[in-house]
Amino acid sequence: MNTHAGATAPLAQNPARNRWDMFRYFLGVARAGSLARAAVLLGESQPTVSRRISELETQLGARLLERRSTGIALTDQGRRILAHIEKAERELMAVPQALSTSDECAAGPVNIAAPSGFGTVVLAPALGRFARQYPEIEVDLRLGTSKVSLPNYEADIALRIGDPMHASLVGRRLGAVRFSLYASTGYLAERGRPETPSDLVDHDLVTTSHELGAVPQAVALERLCPIAKRWLRTNSIVVQAQLTRDGMGIAPLPRYIGAPDPGLVEVLPEDFEASEAFWLLTRRDVRNVLRVRLALDFMLEIGKEALER
Repeated sequence: MNTHAGATAPLAQNPARNRWDMFRYFLGVARAGSLARAAVLLGESQPTVSRRISELETQLGARLLERRSTGIALTDQGRRILAHIEKAERELMAVPQALSTSDECAAGPVNIAAPSGFGTVVLAPALGRFARQYPEIEVDLRLGTSKVSLPNYEADIALRIGDPMHASLVGRRLGAVRFSLYASTGYLAERGRPETPSDLVDHDLVTTSHELGAVPQAVALERLCPIAKRWLRTNSIVVQAQLTRDGMGIAPLPRYIGAPDPGLVEVLPEDFEASEAFWLLTRRDVRNVLRVRLALDFMLEIGKEALER
């Protein structure tokens, strides 16, 4: 007979079709011990239950039940199938609990993206405190100038300079990143302190790469003194800050880097002004997950503190 070949083909072609519904009837009969009792438990008629069992046996190409005068008995194949179906049922029943546990436990991974400057100077030094508070949360910190895509699941949380420009994101504006011109005490001792914007012609400037486009600090510096010498450009604010500390020139730096550094001095404070909005963002689908909420609250606290300082 062709029973097995003809019966298994539809199952392979469309494995999801009606299968769990049929398994549900089989489970009911196996547990009730008779078609009549299973029909009552399932809220169906006895002919419907019998028909569903017959359809499942036809699809699987196997006889699962033996109908006896005392009720229903499982065949060897039926017992083997039952063990797999009960395992699948247990796993399905565990799905809501798994989601609840994952969402409401201070454990698991949180992927964070941040600008290199803020991430290096402010966020990274503070993460030790976060780790001590929540040792089961695994932080994956990604730093750089390129913007990761939260909607494409490249991160759970992002700190971003500039407007978020995406309706699927939620978050808070932490404030503004403000920039000032800084030089090292050693540089100023050797080269003198500029008193007017035109004095910058006699100084070396460290600024941002062309690839970053019209970032506010570069635009403000160009407006202040377009003919000053930009001896080095880099896409890393961390490198700009280090070169400035090393006495290599004057640079527009975020105040959260320059203000706390005792080796840096602000120059031309009345003439130079630049700022950009700073946002803390996440996706709607993870904003209520506990580990993400805890990371958001922590970053909100240290972010606002750094910007206010």
